[in-house]
Amino acid sequence: MVTDLSGQVVAGRYRILHCHSRDADVAVYRAELLLKERPVLMKVVVGPEMEHRLINELRVLALVDHPGTVDVFDMGKVGDDVFYSALEWLEGITLQDRLRHGEPFSTGQAVSLAVQLCDVVQAFHDSGHCLRQLCPADIMLCGARDSIRVWSALFAASLPDGGFRLRRAPSPRQIRAPGHTAPEMALGQVVDGRADVYTTGIMLYELLAGRPPFTGEAMELLQQQVNTPPPPLPQTLPGALVRVVQRALAKGPEARFESARAMQRELEAIALEITSRVSAPPAGCR
Repeated sequence: MVTDLSGQVVAGRYRILHCHSRDADVAVYRAELLLKERPVLMKVVVGPEMEHRLINELRVLALVDHPGTVDVFDMGKVGDDVFYSALEWLEGITLQDRLRHGEPFSTGQAVSLAVQLCDVVQAFHDSGHCLRQLCPADIMLCGARDSIRVWSALFAASLPDGGFRLRRAPSPRQIRAPGHTAPEMALGQVVDGRADVYTTGIMLYELLAGRPPFTGEAMELLQQQVNTPPPPLPQTLPGALVRVVQRALAKGPEARFESARAMQRELEAIALEITSRVSAPPAGCR
């Protein structure tokens, strides 16, 4: 577990106000840039592997030109093997917290959020990067319209032609989000942007059903990602929308949407249909 630095001044210019979240790999804080009294989001990691991930995250975020990401301000060292980054502070709630504690999303809201998410994911792909394990904790909903902002890319990887292959199937401990891991990654196979289509499909399923498709311990979750079809979605949902989720969650990447943009286009058509249905006058009132 990363040591809690709440109340400390880091690098002589950031005062850490309080801890937002903390686990074995990374602590996230709300901090203040002292000279400007401006809030910043600070990440603190321990060890050379996580330092490498932090540097890579900042490089990736700096390369992605999209309003759905965050601005990068600074990076430095706190102490022996302890490193920090300072990012734009976002006012809002994580998608994870909203799913756990908020009101259920309407079908229209779910589709709107998924359209936004596909657009951001495609921007990462256009920059030559795959997010690999994007999950609701990495996404902030900001403002009255729930604008999506992806604020974490710690596990992003570059996308050479043909994708990249893990040297071996990862252990459950090496997977930080087993509930949002594509089957090919769980198996140590070639991974490309279609792995992000899968994790986007997982989140769309959660938005529509109010629960994830798979539950259990890490190993159980990975086995389900590889072998188990997701439970059926509510029959009240539009058939076209159910088919989008099913295609995004295909176990084989070749059966999924070829890109996040292709998935986005399908969802935009469904969103238009939902909007026209809602705005249409009742029968007999035309």
